[in-house]
Amino acid sequence: MEVILEVLHPHGMRTRHRLDALPLTIGRALASDVILDDPYVDASHARISLDESGALVIEDLASVNGIHAVGGKIEGRVAVQPGAEVRVGRTTLRFRDPADPVTPALVDEPVIVVGAHHPHPGLAAARREATLPVQHSAPLIGRWIASMPGRLLLFGGAFTAVALSGWLGSTQRDSEGDVFGAAFAFAVVAALWAGGWALASRAAVHRAHFLGHLAVVSAVALAGIAWMETNEWLTFFFPDGAFLPFLALVAGAVLLAALIAWHLSLSSTLPREQQVRAGVLVAATVFTLGGFIVLVDDESFTDVATYSGVLKPIASRWVPTETVDEFSAVALELKGEVDEMVQKKK
Repeated sequence: MEVILEVLHPHGMRTRHRLDALPLTIGRALASDVILDDPYVDASHARISLDESGALVIEDLASVNGIHAVGGKIEGRVAVQPGAEVRVGRTTLRFRDPADPVTPALVDEPVIVVGAHHPHPGLAAARREATLPVQHSAPLIGRWIASMPGRLLLFGGAFTAVALSGWLGSTQRDSEGDVFGAAFAFAVVAALWAGGWALASRAAVHRAHFLGHLAVVSAVALAGIAWMETNEWLTFFFPDGAFLPFLALVAGAVLLAALIAWHLSLSSTLPREQQVRAGVLVAATVFTLGGFIVLVDDESFTDVATYSGVLKPIASRWVPTETVDEFSAVALELKGEVDEMVQKKK
């Protein structure tokens, strides 16, 4: 069975090797068959060979950081086949079938750069393609987010959604300044947040991915705005719904977990399961601490209405209502409870 070894280097480059001559050594040593420029890889880190039954296996050569697969660290040697993926240091090794399809070729259009000369007209296009994140990040955040137009479109959509949400929710006559201020504040906070993750990415995988992190923030912000609008409608139709706080808690936890996991997909070489696990852990910690704070600051009485007062453009026949008699019965019941409380205090 013929297998292709695809190497996803930490700095974003991708190389492929045909496994014709086995055994094949992997490491930083110049004598290795596959040389990895990864400081977390040993001089002789791993070996790919055939076992007694003829199956393709990879084994650790007593390296410092070992070999990691989806299930955890590999001890000794393990069989691999097309579709398998392991990690040595911060480099990902994929085993692929030679028959796997590839993307269509790009159109090689001439590129004119003032003050520079490119010996090949497709060099600029190749450099642009090299700036895209490595392929193992694309399935988690969406392939289209990996392109610069997609990322900028996401950021523009989030900026517009924040401004539109503020404008629709404002009750002031001249609200343009407040709306622009809210949208500008979102842009600044998103840029600072993405910049922090870009610094972490630069340190971990040697690439900043600033626009990628900005796209992640924008996508989660759009999802959060969509949830807030949905929650307003649910509160409008079910003002006494006991399930609404639970839904809000779940939605907030999911959005936070997704935010952390998506950022980690760009700034680390962790397997996808560990990225999601880290996101869930952070979300659980944040919401647990928030719950304790709410319990400590909880007051038994408040004169502030706890229901949404936002009106919705919908026909009255679709709005759940109560009859006058039902309202009177509830009012009498409340009056009786108040009278009883007064009697107890006397």
